[in-house]
Amino acid sequence: MGFVGQNSKNNEFLIPRSGFWPGINVQKFRQSMRILDSVENAQAEMALLSALDLVISELKNFKAKHAEYAELEQVPNEELAGRSRYVFNFERAVFSEAKAKLLEDFRDMDLSRKAGEDRASLMNPELDELRRERWNAVRTFYDESDVFAVLV
Repeated sequence: MGFVGQNSKNNEFLIPRSGFWPGINVQKFRQSMRILDSVENAQAEMALLSALDLVISELKNFKAKHAEYAELEQVPNEELAGRSRYVFNFERAVFSEAKAKLLEDFRDMDLSRKAGEDRASLMNPELDELRRERWNAVRTFYDESDVFAVLV
């Protein structure tokens, strides 16, 4: 007698290109951000669409400044591992925000919680870090530093 594995019902699919902005590979999101199969594709897609909406809104001035280009990939920039730095940071921003959204939506689904432990409050630093990661990725489009300080 043996164990029979079951294929995940979360098959690979893409969120198509949105004009200037590149499409998003949902499986790549799952792998790079360690999203479990218990999160269905429909839930991951909703989080990604919400993140895309926010990030695209934050980058509207960047897009306007580069209106002569039809796609983000065409905007001249340095490359990271053979890919445009802009495409890498766009994905980084979208993936970080989408994971934060999923963590918020599924706070009550943590099966590793011990009795009496408030895991929701323990997630706040991770949510903050993911949102900071999104913001730092967006800042790279405007050639702004990751560090921001105000002297009082």
